[in-house]
This record gives sequence, C-alpha cells and structure tokens, in this order.
Amino acid sequence: MKDFSIKEALSYGWDLFKKNKKVLILSTLIFCIFNSGMENNFVISILFMIVGIFIQIGWYKMLFNLMSGHGVRIKELFLHGRLFLKYLGALVIFIIVLSLPLAGLALALVLIGFSNPLIIAVGVAVTILSVAISMYLGIRYQFALVLIIDKEIGIKEAFKTSSSMTEGVKFKLLGLFMIMAIINIIGVLALLVGTLVALPVSTLAYLSIYKKLYHAKTV
Repeated sequence: MKDFSIKEALSYGWDLFKKNKKVLILSTLIFCIFNSGMENNFVISILFMIVGIFIQIGWYKMLFNLMSGHGVRIKELFLHGRLFLKYLGALVIFIIVLSLPLAGLALALVLIGFSNPLIIAVGVAVTILSVAISMYLGIRYQFALVLIIDKEIGIKEAFKTSSSMTEGVKFKLLGLFMIMAIINIIGVLALLVGTLVALPVSTLAYLSIYKKLYHAKTV
C-alpha cells in the first residue's frame, strides 16, 4: 500500500544523523559550499556549478549507502562522475517542465496591467493556474533525479517511474515538502550550524519515503 508517515520519516532521519553526524556534517558542509551560488565571477560560478552537480550526486550516493548500513568516506562525494551527463540532462528537462507552465505568468502580468476588471480577473486566474500546474508537475516528477542516482536508470524511465510512484500521494508529498521547507528555514535562521543538521536530517527523511514509495510500486 502506498502510504508513509512524515513523523516516522523525520525520526528515522534524525536517528541516522546522530549515528553518523561527523561524516554527515562534513559532507553537507562541502555540499553547501559548492551549491551556494554566491560567486560573482561568471567562470568561477560555472566551475562551482559543475563541481556542485558532481557533489550532489556523490552526496546522495553517500546517504543511500548510510541507509543501507554501509560505511562511507568523504571521498564518496567525488566517485560517481559517470552519472554526471545523465543527471544534468534530467535536471535540465525537470527545470524546463516546471518552467513552461510559469510562462503563463508573463501573460498574466500583462493582463493584470489592464484597467478592465474582467481582464484583471483572467490574469489572476492564469497566474493561479500556472503556479498550480507547475507545482503538480514538480511533485509528479520529483523522484526522477533521485532514481537516476539510486537506480542508475535512463532519463525517460526515471520520469515515468517517478510519475507512477507519486500517484495517489501527491497531496501528502506536498505536505512533506512544506515541513521540509520549514525545517530547512529554521536551519538557515540558526546560521550555518543549523543548516548542517537540518539539511541531512530532512533529506534522509525524504529518501526514506522515496524508498518506501519505490518498494510499494514494485511489489
């Protein structure tokens, strides 16, 4: 049955973090440094983005290994370059899929600029519809990137599998996202130390739910 407990997932993430806090804090620090996007120089920003994607892949691989009970080392962050192009391709497709509905916002802003109340109402409706569609697609295909890292499957299969995994639990996954966002915002407010705890705990919780939904799909 497709179901999961957000509370149990967060508890799982916290327990696993406590058992592996040294390697998780250090790896998350490296992850954050190369995914901060704070470089002003264009060339350096591109280099950071490329290295950041490598590290994203390695970081998730590390978390999956921890969840499987395997020991990990920091060098794990840099050992999965073979997935770079496939992951990057899926990431670009994911961004495009989410961005296309939001293109309606441009039309909505133009319409809202008119003085006619009916046209303004249409603009507001287009805005709401565009955001809703983008959120729906984001939830539907959210596991595509994770599947490429975990199962090392093709891009098309990853999007198709993610769609199947999220069927029937989209509203609950939306609630999960909201809770994860709150946890990570609190982490940011607690400065860097808070982020180094909040990010791995919430991500481990998320991945535990991913595994449960993947198992439910395959049984």
